Amino acid sequence: MSEGNTGEKMMNKKCSKCHLIKPIKDFYKDKRAKDGKSCQCKKCKDKATATWRDTHRSDRSEYQKKYRELNRDKLNETAKKHHYLRRYGITKEKAAVLIEKAENKCQICGDGFSKENPAHIDHDHNTGIVRGVLCRCCNSGLGLFKDNPDILKLALEYLK
Repeated sequence: MSEGNTGEKMMNKKCSKCHLIKPIKDFYKDKRAKDGKSCQCKKCKDKATATWRDTHRSDRSEYQKKYRELNRDKLNETAKKHHYLRRYGITKEKAAVLIEKAENKCQICGDGFSKENPAHIDHDHNTGIVRGVLCRCCNSGLGLFKDNPDILKLALEYLK
């Protein structure tokens, strides 16, 4: 550590790979190191990581494939959890409450939800507000009619 012209402390470190003395900000954090920083600078560490990744690409690909096969349910559950939050701004638990309130049935046609006919969260495309739960057909139908009540009324008149 040395003191700069402005009186503030400047910290430098020597990279164990390129042997250059660089500012401490040029080193990644490392909890295991005494000073809390990696022994290699970011540039050297990134290069080493890229080289390792290139030489172990097929091993990593095979490992990832096996992991996905062994943990399919866990990964699907995590994806579903994040899907509700990202798409509708609600938790998976809140979606379950909506389904329970709808008595596990589509709020339009009354068909029961099942693995083959899962519940779909219905939301207003303009405001993003969740309206309820519908079956795939009813949810798609509303979307195809652009969520427009006037178009739905015209369709109803047409059917009569």
